Amino acid sequence: MITCQFDARPGAYIGAMDTTNTAVRLPTAPSALCTLLGKRLRRSRRDRSSARGRGFTLFELMIVVSIAAILASLAVPAMHSFLQDEEQISAVTNLITNLNYARSEAIKEDVPVAGANCTGTGVCLCASANGTSCDAGGNWNNGWILYSSANPAGKPLEVTGALQSGLTLTAAPATPAVTFQSNGTSSLNALVQFTLCDSRGAAYAREVEVDVSGRIQASSHVGYDVTGTTALTCP
Repeated sequence: MITCQFDARPGAYIGAMDTTNTAVRLPTAPSALCTLLGKRLRRSRRDRSSARGRGFTLFELMIVVSIAAILASLAVPAMHSFLQDEEQISAVTNLITNLNYARSEAIKEDVPVAGANCTGTGVCLCASANGTSCDAGGNWNNGWILYSSANPAGKPLEVTGALQSGLTLTAAPATPAVTFQSNGTSSLNALVQFTLCDSRGAAYAREVEVDVSGRIQASSHVGYDVTGTTALTCP
């Protein structure tokens, strides 16, 4: 409530005071001015209270939702592609790491290779569906193991599980294993090319090569082989 205050002189208006007892000092003026001032103070307080309590209108909310939907439509495909790239990089890194491990282990053990595709002595990396033995069918999608004939009871030195759903790994020429000689060379006497693909096709494929000397390389350009000149193909 707004009240008016007068001094001892009749009709001499000296200020207005609200319920908080805060006086607004004004020069001497007619009482009508006090009434006008009170109305304006009440209106100002009402407007401030209304502004504090006001929320979003339906129109404003629809605009915010529309903007959020547009941003989501742009971000989701990019995030999916990013996750696919990460899955590919992880699979290629595991393959290269295990191939290098097999090569260094063959040099360290210095055991002559006897028998093809990990059936005799030596060290090899072979496709495996169960994580304990080599898969003669050479399905690398199921994972692979690092086998050494020098390891007790033929227990694998390293086990890598199946690839993430949507990834495929093929070897050319088709082989169930890559065996390394004691000097670090490959016993296949041929270039082995591993191609990793996903649902995006050959344009996003990656390659890992093992040459006759045992050197292991990965393609630096997505969609092309190690040389960067030949486009990859997916099954």
